[in-house]
Formats: sequence, C-alpha cells, structure tokens
Amino acid sequence: MEKQTAVQCLIDQIRFSSKGTFYAMKKSGFFEEAEEMEKQQIMETYFAAIKSTGEGWNGEYAGTNHFSIEETFNGDFQNYYNETFGGKDE
Repeated sequence: MEKQTAVQCLIDQIRFSSKGTFYAMKKSGFFEEAEEMEKQQIMETYFAAIKSTGEGWNGEYAGTNHFSIEETFNGDFQNYYNETFGGKDE
C-alpha cells in the first residue's frame, strides 16, 4: 500500500466532504500546485539527507558528467517518490 502525503490526504478529505469545493479547487489548479510544492519539499529533504552523510559532498562524483548532487541522485529520488507515494515520472 502506498503512503499518502499530507496534501494527498487533504485532497481526499475535500473530495469526500464537499464535491462543489473540490471541483472548484481542482479546476483552479490548486491541487496540482500544492502537490508539486510538497514534492519539492520532499526532494529538498531527500537531498539534504544525502548531503548530511557526506556522500558526494566532497567531490566523489566530480568525475561524472553531473554538476551537483541533485543531478546525480535525481533518478534515485524519482524512483523513491514513485515507489513511496505513487507519483509519476515527469
């Protein structure tokens, strides 16, 4: 069973409590914006955790074609996010 983010849980609560409010908010793009903001926060935390270990922080990945830890581990993050929260690759 996939986990839900806080935003996904809130969207479900709005969907089941007030159909009119749900469709108005969906049409405005509010949900997509909130989900993307939360995904960015999760991504920042994911990369901060990698940096806190020191892995890649001291140039271990300097020999690759990547310029940052974010670029180097972006695929790993996308896999983690999709497996954990059922997201889709962009």
